[in-house]
Amino acid sequence: EDAKEVKDLLGRVEVVILDELDELLPKQKFTGRKLARYQDPGMWPAEGLLKRLMRNNDRESLQLVAASATAYLSSRLRLEQVMQRDKLKRFPVPLPRLDPQRSTAAVLQAAAAARAAQGDEGDEGVG
Repeated sequence: EDAKEVKDLLGRVEVVILDELDELLPKQKFTGRKLARYQDPGMWPAEGLLKRLMRNNDRESLQLVAASATAYLSSRLRLEQVMQRDKLKRFPVPLPRLDPQRSTAAVLQAAAAARAAQGDEGDEGVG
């Protein structure tokens, strides 16, 4: 059971950003000599923090962004295992994955569509 101060702090979190996911949740198990009380054996500190967050945060709007150039499958699966502990089921499993090449194309298409729509609206007053 977490202390009230910890619950209050984690309950106020709105966005979590995990930069370099593969470094925070690597393939191998944690073998450090010192475990925090919230870490299960073999659990990385970031994994333990997310576990506590899922347990103590009731915000429907909680967002999680995990980024990595490599994002090994094992790291993504470890993240999904933690997210499955979410009592509110806020996160789909498997987690959505963005492909930078595809997302860039989608952004360019959306921008072109927006420009076209603005051009159409601007033409109405001409004539």
